[in-house]
Amino acid sequence: MNIEVKERVSQINKGKVPQGYKKTKLGIIPDDWSLEKLGSIATISKKQLSENTDSNYKFYYIDISCVEAGKIKYTEKPILFKNAPSRARRKVNINDIIMSTVRPNLKAFAYVSDERKNLICSTGFSVLSEKKEISLGKYIFYNLFSYQSEKYYFACVVGSNYPAINNNDVRKLPVPIPPLIEQQKIAEILSTCDKVIELKEKLIEQKKLQKKYLMQAFLDPKSQNFRHLPGFDKDWVEIKLGECFTERRENNCTLRLLSITSEKGVIDRTEIEHKDNSNEDKSKYKVILKGDIGYNTMRMWQGVSGVSSLTGIVSPAYTVCKPKEAIYPEFFGYLFKLQNVINVFHRYSQGLVNDTLGLKYAPFSKLKFYIPEYKEQKTIANILSVANKEINLLEKELKQQKLKKKALMQLLLTGKVRVNVS
Repeated sequence: MNIEVKERVSQINKGKVPQGYKKTKLGIIPDDWSLEKLGSIATISKKQLSENTDSNYKFYYIDISCVEAGKIKYTEKPILFKNAPSRARRKVNINDIIMSTVRPNLKAFAYVSDERKNLICSTGFSVLSEKKEISLGKYIFYNLFSYQSEKYYFACVVGSNYPAINNNDVRKLPVPIPPLIEQQKIAEILSTCDKVIELKEKLIEQKKLQKKYLMQAFLDPKSQNFRHLPGFDKDWVEIKLGECFTERRENNCTLRLLSITSEKGVIDRTEIEHKDNSNEDKSKYKVILKGDIGYNTMRMWQGVSGVSSLTGIVSPAYTVCKPKEAIYPEFFGYLFKLQNVINVFHRYSQGLVNDTLGLKYAPFSKLKFYIPEYKEQKTIANILSVANKEINLLEKELKQQKLKKKALMQLLLTGKVRVNVS
């Protein structure tokens, strides 16, 4: 971004109108742009399946749960009309835009690029199509995610259990419209961002599958993929977890508060977004030291555990395990994430229903697993840690790419930064 463009963006952000721009109800936009209502630049389809549709008519059904981050997760097989929900009515064609009017805060919006036939979406969507002489579908689609559009949804939404906007609200959605050639260029730039994000997401999924394979190969002697690491040929021995860990029961309310999550393991409580519901009196909170393994007593059957790299205290709802000598805790941290092992934790958790299932230290300590000698434990853990670091790095890059796209959208869709169309 050159100095001139930076100065222009700064002026607009301060509410000043630079030369070549004008003030509108939506904000400051270029002189050669217009501010239009969505209903005047897109057609809202009224095509629907009738109640008399052949009961054996097959179609792919899209409901709100199928749409996330602008993408549609299609079902593998079509469904029959006679088995479909009563809301499965709206017809969808390639190049249409589907816009959820129910819970618009979830942004279940998508541009339909799939060429498969017989697409039907829920009546909880508006189905939009471009008016070619005025608007480009992809440009409209990206505008649905803009900050200005989001403010509009929140202003229009009604209802508490199922907050929604209606088709009349959809028609009145204000959209800044540049010339068609500029719409095309903006859509191309943002589509390129989407492709980079998609490739990064696919690479992350591949890395996660590789890690899963490595875990089966090096942690599960019963797996068909299991093999010894080169240089290690000793048989693994079956051992009780009580021979590997003791329960740490210390208390110290002066230490910082930590939490244990399924994905990130042991983290500082401040990293969690939702409200802190911990007790003011932390005298019964448990100490957890670096190298300890902590787990949620009521959620161990869901894999909520982790090796701590921090020193602090955790809720009495957690169990803290102190490793004994010749035990490499990171090895067990990965072992406890293996699905077969989580299934064992589920089987031995005690309670009448899932919400009350708990795995206290006593039954935990009696569970038996096969483990290798210390050096092999450490080597296996180090290999899996490298795989983890690769995934974490890619996820950081993905987050940065999404932030970059978000910033670009705010600049391009408002005309603060103009694209070169020559």
